[in-house]
Amino acid sequence: MDLELKGKKVILSTPKQDLTILWEQWLRDNGMAPSDVDQVFDGATPNRYAALAKGAVQAAVLSQPFDFRAISEGYTQLFDTSFMKKNYSFVIIAARGKWVNDYPDAARAVVRAVSIAIDWWYDPKNKEEAINILQKVSKQDRALIEKTYNYYHDQVRPYPRGAALGAEGFQNLLDVLASTNEVNIRPVSFYARLSAWKK
Repeated sequence: MDLELKGKKVILSTPKQDLTILWEQWLRDNGMAPSDVDQVFDGATPNRYAALAKGAVQAAVLSQPFDFRAISEGYTQLFDTSFMKKNYSFVIIAARGKWVNDYPDAARAVVRAVSIAIDWWYDPKNKEEAINILQKVSKQDRALIEKTYNYYHDQVRPYPRGAALGAEGFQNLLDVLASTNEVNIRPVSFYARLSAWKK
């Protein structure tokens, strides 16, 4: 592995983004240090894919459907961040505490709306409409969008029913963020406050 990646240029999202942290963890798990590769950054997945396709970099961290597009074009998938941790909150809703305290009814309405949207997403009868929406927004090939839908709907299932905040997944997210000094809170008490507020 180090013979293939050492000294090569890799494009990531941002230095402190969770996917970057998981990438660096994957490097260490495979006997390499982040300093062994030339890491560059661009926050937009289409730009990272373009850099890979043009040969400006030798590896890229891509989200869907661009990773499926790259694989279909002959690139090798090194690893899948979605399965690096058994339970991880890749998708969360965040709000300022003051806003939540000042507008609790609006905050609860947002959570309810997200919960309804999640239920709609997981209902198989909405598959075609969901794919149509994804294709319209992403402007990518339909076959790639279908793969993306199946990947999220049948394998990753990242959206918790009821917009619930799972303790283990949230803790894993905080652990990753804490490793970059992005958060400085007591996770247990913070989670307890959120759980009590939602009730």
